Amino acid sequence: MDDKEANYLAKSFLELLEDLQEEHSKAFYKLEYLMKDLQSDIEAKHGQSIPLSSFIRQADYFDDDRFNLIRKRVLDKANDLKRRSYSNN
Repeated sequence: MDDKEANYLAKSFLELLEDLQEEHSKAFYKLEYLMKDLQSDIEAKHGQSIPLSSFIRQADYFDDDRFNLIRKRVLDKANDLKRRSYSNN
């Protein structure tokens, strides 16, 4: 595999990663919106507040730190592939 192919592959993986992050963000936005409605209902019926948004933040595993870690790993693997290609030639 030459540099151009490795770059194309890495770029494709990074685009997929960005798509996943966008979908994840949309899903968690919807979840947070629904939980706010639920929280309002709970407060109205029981007169107490439950911090549901903190549960949502706790469950959100695909934050910017995780995205950047996976991005770095994709780029590292592409560079490893290029180095292997150079050493085999």
